[in-house]
Amino acid sequence: MAGSSETAEGDLECNTSGGNVETFLEALQLAGQLSADDVLQTLKLLEVKILNKKMGITLYQRVTDVIVNYLRTMKPEGELEHMCTAVLLALGSHSPGMVIIRLWDRLDVQYVPPRSLLVAVGKLSLCQGTASYIGVTWGYVLRVLRMAQEENDMLALCHALYGLVISAQRHLELGADDDEIMDITKDAVSIKAYHTFRVFFNRWSLKNKDKVTEQVLVIIGHLFSLMPPSKLKNEMKRLIRWLMILISTKVTPFYISQCICQLVGALARSDCRGINVESQLENITGLLFNQLSEEVDNSDPNSVKNHSLTLKAFHILTKLHSDQVVFLIRKTMESKDPAKAVSALQVFVNVFEVRKALLNFIEVLGHYNYFTLPQGDIIINFIIKLSESAPSVSLPKLVNLVCEPSNTLAFVFLSKTATEMALKARALGQFPYLSSFHLSPTQFISPQKVLTHLVVFSQKPYREKEFGASCLRLLHALHPITSLHPVIHSNVGELWTKAIPQMLQILDDHTEKNLNQKSWDGTLLWFLSQSLVAIDDDNWLEHLVGVVLERIRYFSDDEEEKGFLYKFFGFTLRTSRNMKLVKIMISSLLQTAHEELQDREGIAVALHAVSMKHLTVVLDQLQVYSAVLTDKDSSSILKLMKEHQQREWGLVCNTIYLSYREIILASNGAIFVHLDAILALTLQHYRNCIVEKDKNLKLDYLNALTTLTHALSSQNVHFRFKFPHKLEIVTLMKELIKAEPLNFISNSIRQKAMSIVTDFRKLRPLLDVEERIELLQTSCKSVLCLPPTDVLRKEAPSPKETQAYVDLFKETLQSLRRLMEALIVEMTTRIQNCLEVSGKEPLKVGVFIS
Repeated sequence: MAGSSETAEGDLECNTSGGNVETFLEALQLAGQLSADDVLQTLKLLEVKILNKKMGITLYQRVTDVIVNYLRTMKPEGELEHMCTAVLLALGSHSPGMVIIRLWDRLDVQYVPPRSLLVAVGKLSLCQGTASYIGVTWGYVLRVLRMAQEENDMLALCHALYGLVISAQRHLELGADDDEIMDITKDAVSIKAYHTFRVFFNRWSLKNKDKVTEQVLVIIGHLFSLMPPSKLKNEMKRLIRWLMILISTKVTPFYISQCICQLVGALARSDCRGINVESQLENITGLLFNQLSEEVDNSDPNSVKNHSLTLKAFHILTKLHSDQVVFLIRKTMESKDPAKAVSALQVFVNVFEVRKALLNFIEVLGHYNYFTLPQGDIIINFIIKLSESAPSVSLPKLVNLVCEPSNTLAFVFLSKTATEMALKARALGQFPYLSSFHLSPTQFISPQKVLTHLVVFSQKPYREKEFGASCLRLLHALHPITSLHPVIHSNVGELWTKAIPQMLQILDDHTEKNLNQKSWDGTLLWFLSQSLVAIDDDNWLEHLVGVVLERIRYFSDDEEEKGFLYKFFGFTLRTSRNMKLVKIMISSLLQTAHEELQDREGIAVALHAVSMKHLTVVLDQLQVYSAVLTDKDSSSILKLMKEHQQREWGLVCNTIYLSYREIILASNGAIFVHLDAILALTLQHYRNCIVEKDKNLKLDYLNALTTLTHALSSQNVHFRFKFPHKLEIVTLMKELIKAEPLNFISNSIRQKAMSIVTDFRKLRPLLDVEERIELLQTSCKSVLCLPPTDVLRKEAPSPKETQAYVDLFKETLQSLRRLMEALIVEMTTRIQNCLEVSGKEPLKVGVFIS
């Protein structure tokens, strides 16, 4: 029936009964019956006829079926494809469901549905009367989403998803006022939103600058408000890393800033503030500063929106994490990069509403490179704070300035001024600690932050000659620090009036050269502990522990100060009698960064201090935390990129075993009741390890375990204690030794394993004769069969590694010697059995034990 478009147009205009429409539809089902031009012109006329309601409902259904089948079989492109979409939208304007159900009425999901149909469904989902189709349609699209490969298919699916997500969001926001009822519950929407998010990240390649990536950014921005808050928090690290990659690919800045703004908005609405969010604050602000550095093109609406959305995101972040965001903004302001400094100033102006005159002065400072000078930082912080004050600065505002971590150069002068003001107030019979400190916590620094800052600054008492004395005098002038707390703690004042003068006398009697730092640290920690005992308030203590933890995370770059802060945390928490608080704070501590050895050792020291009063609680929390090493379903390690998983596993393992070491060394034997359970856990960590057990992981595990067993080897264990899991660990070590190659040595696995067995020599039960013989056989074979040192030198790939291999070989020989001595000493009456291996000639051990 091939004919001209004019003929088709005439037929359709003359016949409104649908006869010619039926003829056209029949021809449309037979591929090749109509030319592309005829189909295009007829579809245009069909659209007009449908919109003008010149066809019956039966014919509407017939047209829908035929158009969808035509799309499936002919797969039209370009203008013809767009026209099919227009006809479907026209049909949907009468009955949206009639078109939507054509998407999922086929159960076969092996192929992506026609793009025109997906686009039409997406647009129709935004119309009235479609609420009852959202759940089932979303479920179908979610299954198809996993198969999409081509860009056009992905864009069409994005159209469909966008409509579904926006519609679901709108109906949920209407709640009881909604005239329509969705076919899906709020919880089910949350689950589908999360699954959609995961499919995007796991199945689609979203690391390039293209339309698909931009559309996905738009969709996931809306998914944030639908996803369960706990899931959103858990995905923060991966999400921020992805956004950082997109910035490097030059994706249009507007889409990134809109996504970040929607992300922080969703976090704020659900009040998400956990460690997963806090750990990404620096990266988030870095992304936002990058967006602000983009030049604004007033002729481009997206460029203007990018700027405003970025500032809006800063507003929201500041409400969620005020102190941390302020710290990060100031850090950026100090940058030598002019663009970053300007971005930070823009944030100060818009977020903190700095006075224009002050801004002009700061801009001048930046122009003359004052940002690169420590004095410039002091001036900026001082003026920003004073600009918000009354003409005469009040004591609360002055103490705020004293306790700014960055104001170290002006600290002595500021603290002396504050001390004088407090003493004058006291002389007039007024409380020096003004009520606004307690009643306006968002405006003024809390008493807990004052105490933390001044005690920490006292740790290096002779810095700038009189840091310690200035801190202690200010504390003395401010006591009682909790005077306006609901419970009046007179004991605090009594303690401070006695203890602080004694501490000042210690500083007067010593100098920086002859002061025993360890003893001084102990004095400060004693003062802190006694103060908390006097305060005797777990609510006050909870806030204090939170302040210390925050300072560890964000405000301490000095190694000595950070080490002291970990002790501060431990000594603070051990005074609590609230077991729930102790558990929560230990869990928070274990979630802090442990990339650096200092942080891992700091965590261990803090837990050792807490264990002196709460040993069982600390051990329980370590066990709970260690599930990250073995539980595939909940472990955060598996959410990292694969190349980072083993290293993270090793760091976590090291943190846990360092903590056990510190607790063992300080427990005075109390740990031995729990020791076999700890040994059982160490076995589980390796046997149920969730990452690949290659050479590097074995070394990480053995290095961590060695820290624990070395501590055990120095303890005097009463003979009544028995540790059955010692034998299982020895068996594991023997297996690791046996697995090492006999013709080469390139790592310390066998040496570490033998050392661990040696460390167990004091623990019962002792190995029986057969076990010791087998262990000796395995160890001697593994070591004595190695090539001599001259061969090792030849086989080493470089001179540097040559010496390393030789040293490692010697250390391994020494470990074997110590192991043999330990096995012999375990049961001296059976020495001959130890030396006679497999009934053959006695083993020649003189070289080791002479």
